[in-house]
Amino acid sequence: MNKGAMLSAIIFLYVLSGSVGGFVSARLYKVCDATAWKLNAVATAVALPAFLTGMFIILNIFLGIAGAATSVSIFTIIGVFLLWT
Repeated sequence: MNKGAMLSAIIFLYVLSGSVGGFVSARLYKVCDATAWKLNAVATAVALPAFLTGMFIILNIFLGIAGAATSVSIFTIIGVFLLWT
């Protein structure tokens, strides 16, 4: 897998995880009859993508230390992070 395909897969999974996380969170929130829906929306938008991005960065650091050709450059990681913010 080349770097372009990996980046495309990461962006796709990022968008998919946000959509799935939002849907599941909204359904559970409605079932529980909670009242702080704004806090729920912010927590959902931040928690799952942040976890996935953190895991990716940690794994990429290990790939970089091992000298693997599949590690992603720091500029690509910064670009993906800027998409998140």
